[in-house]
Amino acid sequence: MSRRTTRILGVFAAVVALAVGLIVVPAGAEDDLTVKPDEVIRGQPGSTVTVATEQIPADLVGNVCDVRIATVNGSSVHPGNVVITRTGDQVFETPGIEDSPEGKVTDISSVTLGETLTLDLRLGDDGLSSLGFTVAVDCPEPTPAPAQVESPPEESTPTVLPAQQVAPPADPVSGNPTFTG
Repeated sequence: MSRRTTRILGVFAAVVALAVGLIVVPAGAEDDLTVKPDEVIRGQPGSTVTVATEQIPADLVGNVCDVRIATVNGSSVHPGNVVITRTGDQVFETPGIEDSPEGKVTDISSVTLGETLTLDLRLGDDGLSSLGFTVAVDCPEPTPAPAQVESPPEESTPTVLPAQQVAPPADPVSGNPTFTG
């Protein structure tokens, strides 16, 4: 193969890998925080390495949000690697991230955000990871409490009676009235 062909195939492979990543976790305006650790990690099998720690914006701390982890493994296989996500007092694990070539893993967890989001990687049997992955935090827009409709204050409402007709004044009668009966 010529250099030009190899270069074109390399560019094509990079574009395909990028497109696959976008399909798994679409980048969107709805994500409040996105972390993309991408490094080769070596260590003792079973050891845990912190790959990222992000400060949570103050207005999101305490909110219940979705944390989405998406991985797209390349051709290398590193069985047993696990992404561990921590925020506040909550911890969840995403296993199997490099167990198969070209494997895809997506994990979504609903968590109450603490002040930081920490991503750790527990290394599997070979003590190696070459995986880049994406973690996105999506917090729903707060829904305002229903507006309270205030009733007007209770007022004493005057009683309205139908128009009364006033009888014309009686003519004074002089003398003793006569009774019939």
